[in-house]
Amino acid sequence: MKPAETDPGSLPQGGERFAWPPRPMPGVPDVHRTSAGRVEAHLAHSPGMESVDVTPVRPARIDPPRFPKYQEALKDIETVWLGQTRAPFAERAREDGWVPDGAGAYCPRCGVSCGSHEALDPDELGDGVPVDDAGCPSCRGRRLSWHRLIRLGEYNGLLREVILETKFSRWRRLGYDVGRVLGEQFKPYLQRERIDPERAVLVPVPTPFWRRLWRGIDHTLALCRGVRDASGVGIRPLLRRRGGPSQVSVMPSQRLHNVRGTMRSKRQAGAVDGLQIIVIDDVKTTGATRTEACRALRAGWGAGGDAVRIWAAVVAVAGDD
Repeated sequence: MKPAETDPGSLPQGGERFAWPPRPMPGVPDVHRTSAGRVEAHLAHSPGMESVDVTPVRPARIDPPRFPKYQEALKDIETVWLGQTRAPFAERAREDGWVPDGAGAYCPRCGVSCGSHEALDPDELGDGVPVDDAGCPSCRGRRLSWHRLIRLGEYNGLLREVILETKFSRWRRLGYDVGRVLGEQFKPYLQRERIDPERAVLVPVPTPFWRRLWRGIDHTLALCRGVRDASGVGIRPLLRRRGGPSQVSVMPSQRLHNVRGTMRSKRQAGAVDGLQIIVIDDVKTTGATRTEACRALRAGWGAGGDAVRIWAAVVAVAGDD
C-alpha cells in the first residue's frame, strides 16, 4: 500500500516530523505545561474564577552589597582590628552561593524536598476537592493542622549553622537577618492571594520561660521581627508554653506526645478574627510543635476553630535523618 503523502508545508521548518513545543490545537488554550499553567486553563473556563491569580511564586534573594569596595574595607577592619569571628548572614550566603529554595523544590504542605511537579499546591485544587488531596506522596491523604508551609531550605549547611548560632550564642541580629529573608520568601504568596499584610498576623512558636531565661534569647521572636520588617505583617504573641523536655531530647515517635497540651492561647480569638494566621518557627522536623501550636490557636475560636486557615513558615525543614 502506498503511504499517504504529507504536505511538505505542514511540516516544521527543517523537515522534522515532530516539533517541541507542539503547536496549539484549534480551540484549546495555549498554556505552560506546569501546575500553574494547568490551573490557568482550568480557571479560564470556570465561571467566576477569572480574577484568581496563579502566577508562579519566585523565591526571595540575597541582594548584593551596594558599595562592594567599601564593604571589603569594612570587612578588613572588622576582622583584623575588631576581631570579628563570624560574618553577617548575607555575606556568608554570598560566599556559600546559597539561595532560598523555590516553590517547586519542596512540598507546599509538609515542606519536605521533592522533585518538580511531584507535589500539588493546596490552592490549585478544584471546587469540592478536599485539601488533603494536595501535597506530595509523603503527606497526601494526611490531615495537617496548617494549610501551607513555606521554608527557606533544608536543615543543613549554612541554615543549620545560623539557626544554632542564633539559638545558643544569643546573636539576635543573625536571627533578625534570617527572618528578613523568610519574610521576603512568603511575601509573594500574600500578594498572589491578595492578602493585605495588615490583614495578617505573625504568631511565633513560644519558648518556655525557663528555657528562654537559660539561653538568654527568644530566638523565634528574633526571627519574627525580621519577618515583620520584610513583609509588613504585624506580630501577635498569642501563645503561651509551659516547660517540659526539649523536643530534640525525645524520640521522633514521642514528640507529638511530648508537646501535646503544652501550649494555650493568651487571649480570645476575637482580637485576630478574620486575619491570616502565620505561625513562625526555626526548624520543622516531625511537625509536632506546629501541630500543637495550631491546636492551641484554634481552641481560642471554639466551635469555629476548624475553619481557621493557618500558614506555617520555617527557616529550615529537617530530613528523615
